[in-house]
Amino acid sequence: PAGAAQDAGKPDVGAARPPTSVPPRHSVVKLGYRIYYNLRATQNIGFWSRAYETWEDTTFLVFKRFTPNKIVLDIGAWVGPTALWEAQVAKEVIALEPTKAAFEEFSAHLEVNPGIKDRVVPLNMAMNDKDGVVQISNRGDSMDQVVSSASAPGTNLIQTRSVSIGTLRKEHPELEGVGFVKIDTEGYERVIVPALRDFFIEKRPVAFVSLHPMYISHSDVQGVVDVLKSTFPYLYEVDMRTPFMTNRAAYTYGDHGGADVLCTWEPVDRWF
Repeated sequence: PAGAAQDAGKPDVGAARPPTSVPPRHSVVKLGYRIYYNLRATQNIGFWSRAYETWEDTTFLVFKRFTPNKIVLDIGAWVGPTALWEAQVAKEVIALEPTKAAFEEFSAHLEVNPGIKDRVVPLNMAMNDKDGVVQISNRGDSMDQVVSSASAPGTNLIQTRSVSIGTLRKEHPELEGVGFVKIDTEGYERVIVPALRDFFIEKRPVAFVSLHPMYISHSDVQGVVDVLKSTFPYLYEVDMRTPFMTNRAAYTYGDHGGADVLCTWEPVDRWF
């Protein structure tokens, strides 16, 4: 509940003390829901304790509006900040995180959220246009990227499984009822969005796509926008009101340094 916000970030004690089987945890209240984070997962502990409460709040207002009681496909889950919140209201969240470091932390945080654990399906794999493996940096921060060459400087590269949407649907048939898709993949949206176009048209989920002009060329970003424009009849800015301009000279605005695109099949004002 929102009234619990005054003790967000503090250890949980007294009547609210977790069972002894749950590892040590603190919590943050974000948009009315208490999200726990595992104190044994230390790499991004400062993000949870200092930043998460107000992190990308406009994005979470999109989730609040479009994910309740839906099956959610979260592509690029990182350490769980979106998937753990979505699971508070969604029917089920299938969350893909390809890096080993971030996936292990995501799993640790999921462990200390027993109230939603059964509604989250964490998958250590990358969404791709074909089945196979991809190389990806494995720092565990929010900027890990799929890379095309082992010569990429300053990266700790690993190989991870990648799947097409066809294979993912076969392995997780609940996706036949998908209602919301989130894509935040540090530039790999240039591959993922075209690969999911037919899936979008068939299943008609709402989609929320983060663009990353800091990692890919403007022509690649524009290519993603063009596919979204040709797929969805309505595109909006993250405020859910302003039509998304699809011919910008640059898409370098937004909370993360790139624009977010909300993609719907009906005008947003017809929802609810």
